[in-house]
Amino acid sequence: MDPCPLLLCGPGYVEQAFTRMHREVANKATVMGDGSAPRRERPWRAARTQVQQMSRHKLRFMLMASSLARVAEVRLRALTYHAVGAAA
Repeated sequence: MDPCPLLLCGPGYVEQAFTRMHREVANKATVMGDGSAPRRERPWRAARTQVQQMSRHKLRFMLMASSLARVAEVRLRALTYHAVGAAA
């Protein structure tokens, strides 16, 4: 037998290997502090994810609002300059 087996390639094999590795890492990361098995349902995790999504939406809204305010300020300044120039 060959001590170095051939590595199987292809999208299915890569996907399976990635899924298996990801599952193993997730299982190691979710072991409780006392060493007990991980619980499947964690309401705090769902709540945390929801808060993160809300924070992202809030940040996106604030960025959009500030950029719109900046555009409005620039337009108002341009109108003021034109009005002052026309009055002079």
